[in-house]
Amino acid sequence: MVVRAESGGRSYALKGYLRPRTQRADLYAALDRYPSSLRYPVRYLPGKIYLYVTDRGAWYDLLAADWAEGHTLDYAIRRALHYRSSADLTALSRAFEAMAAELLAQPWAHGDLKPSNIMVTPSGTLRLIDYDGAFVPERAAETAADPAPAAPCSSECLPFVPERIADGTDRNYRAALLRAENRRDERLVALLHALRAPEPALPALADLLRAPSKNR
Repeated sequence: MVVRAESGGRSYALKGYLRPRTQRADLYAALDRYPSSLRYPVRYLPGKIYLYVTDRGAWYDLLAADWAEGHTLDYAIRRALHYRSSADLTALSRAFEAMAAELLAQPWAHGDLKPSNIMVTPSGTLRLIDYDGAFVPERAAETAADPAPAAPCSSECLPFVPERIADGTDRNYRAALLRAENRRDERLVALLHALRAPEPALPALADLLRAPSKNR
């Protein structure tokens, strides 16, 4: 759970951990060696917060970071669709491309990249939050020896290659469409077909996103 705290005229995000893990402290120490404008500065503080979980209190680890001003990417996209703003969608698309290009050039990886972990700042740039699942080169041997199980993924979360969607050659797009058809999810099938249009109609996409989905 993340809470907002005010101190000295600044806002901070505080996250407490009920289960201590030495690997987490090592991870954040390693991330500090790879500064990036995509991340917010964070401090991992072992045993810095005293909490009563049951009838007994104990000291727990704490993560402190600057509060991320702005909105999550999923909120920004839905807002742009609601107001039918092609300009906002274009700006978000370009900001995402810039973020992806910078990520590809980094020696570290976020590890849990999803719209709710991507913040759209007031200036329009994208920054990442929640680095608990990040990968750093120092952990390569650890990851290879004990790889984390892949999280189950539905067709909606498969990554698409936009330039290949229009002609239907994108492998993930075809897989997503097949799954939606097998599930008889009419809303998702219609949305996937709408994405293939050269210039998707914003009102149509907005209506599809608001419509109830079947068999979910």
